[in-house]
Formats: sequence, structure tokens, C-alpha cells
Amino acid sequence: MEKRRIPILLFLIAALSLLMGCERITKPVEEEEEPPVNKLLEVIEEDNIWGGRVITEVDRVMSLLRSTKYTLTNYVVNVDGGYLAVDCSKYVEAILKEVSLAHYSEIPKSSSSGLTSLAKDYYNHFSSLPLQENGTGSWIRIEKIEDARPGDIISYIHDVEGATTGHVMIICSYPVISNYSPADYCLLINDAANSGHFEDTRNNEGIYTEDYSYMAYLHFDNGEIKYSGVGIGNMWFHFGDNSYYRWSSADGNQVNKRIAIGRMVDIPAN
Repeated sequence: MEKRRIPILLFLIAALSLLMGCERITKPVEEEEEPPVNKLLEVIEEDNIWGGRVITEVDRVMSLLRSTKYTLTNYVVNVDGGYLAVDCSKYVEAILKEVSLAHYSEIPKSSSSGLTSLAKDYYNHFSSLPLQENGTGSWIRIEKIEDARPGDIISYIHDVEGATTGHVMIICSYPVISNYSPADYCLLINDAANSGHFEDTRNNEGIYTEDYSYMAYLHFDNGEIKYSGVGIGNMWFHFGDNSYYRWSSADGNQVNKRIAIGRMVDIPAN
């Protein structure tokens, strides 16, 4: 009987050690981390109320987007369904109407339907605005490109109108001086266009492709593959007597245009 007690005792000691060892290596349950904030929304500052609302709506639309193409006719604005077939003015209209119909209503409408503001309407309206709020309108003009803020609207016009009157875009960043030319400023732009800008989501490039995953319409332009529709990318601008933009690179062709920026402000009380 004595000889049997030793193995049983050893078995109990081993089992107890194993249980204690399991207790020691058990890890506490980690708290679930909050998902990272969308990079585009990080530009919003507390004092930029209307601009923040514009950027928030841009993020909502881009987050739902699954397919897009640029077109001058037969528009389709199906935000919830993730499909946009639009030109620049129709896209900005969709954003502004959702943010504030009153602000959008203030901009003239020269489209054939009389319901849509064209690129030239934005430019002409912004060019006529005061630099400070004066209680008579819900927009002000931004005179210097370096003073632009996220949520501002920027537009340029063609000297000779063709298929379009110009281009209108939503600014999504603060301006940054170009490394190539200190006279130029780089801006992150959200627009609908026939081709993408630098590091553009339409081309599946840039840091914002992590947040916005969709298919842009592939087409050929002079033998070059391009992607059209709604997207976010970088452009370069210069304001002054000789205003111009660079579409997709800091050292790309400078295209001279008349350019104007408008900013939404509080609607004057009646």
C-alpha cells in the first residue's frame, strides 16, 4: 500500500502545477480598439462649420461610391446606390444641395434647364462677392489661394466656351507650397472630371484609396488610358495677374485661367 501512495502523490502535484501554469499564461481580454478616423475628416476644425459640413458630405458620398463615370448628358445621381454619372457642376450641386439648399440657391443657374449652376456661374458669383460677411449673402470671396480652407469651392472658366464653361471643384485640404515652384500651392481636390489628378482615387492611387474603394470609368484619350468620374486628388494653383493651374503634377503644364474661390458663411437673418 505504501508503494502506491507515491505515484498518486506525484500525479496530484503534477496536475496542480499544470493548472497553476495555465493560470499564469492566461492573458487578459484586450479592449476592442476604435476604428481609425477617416483621413479626410481630420482636416475639419471647429471654427470651420460650413466647410466641415461640406467635407463630411464628401466623405459620405465617397464612402458609398462603388462606380462612377464622367458625362455631360444623362446624369445619374444615385448616392445611396453607389453610382454617380455626372460632370463637375452636377456633382458639386449634389453635395451643396445636401449640405444647404439655401446656399446653393444663391448661386445663379445658367444651365439649359435653369436648375443647375454651371462652372461659370460659380466663378462669376464668387468674383462679385465681398471679402467679409456683410449681412447680405451666404458666401464670401477668398482672395488668396493660401487662405483657402477645406470645404471652399474653387472654379475657373474658359475664355471661349465649348462643351463646358470651365470647371468647379471642392477643396479638401489646406494649401501647401509646392516643392517645385514656391509660387504654386498644392490643394487636395474633390471633383468630377474626365481624368484624375496626382495620386488620385480614380486611378486607385494615394492615401485615400484606403478609405474609398470604387471603380472609375476607363477610357482612352489620345491613346492614353484614363479614368473618369468622381474622385479626390492633388492639383496645383497660382493666383495673381497670371493665374493658372497644373492638373496632375507639380511640374506639369500650367494652364492659364481666371480662378475664383467661394466660402459658405452663415445665412443672414431676415
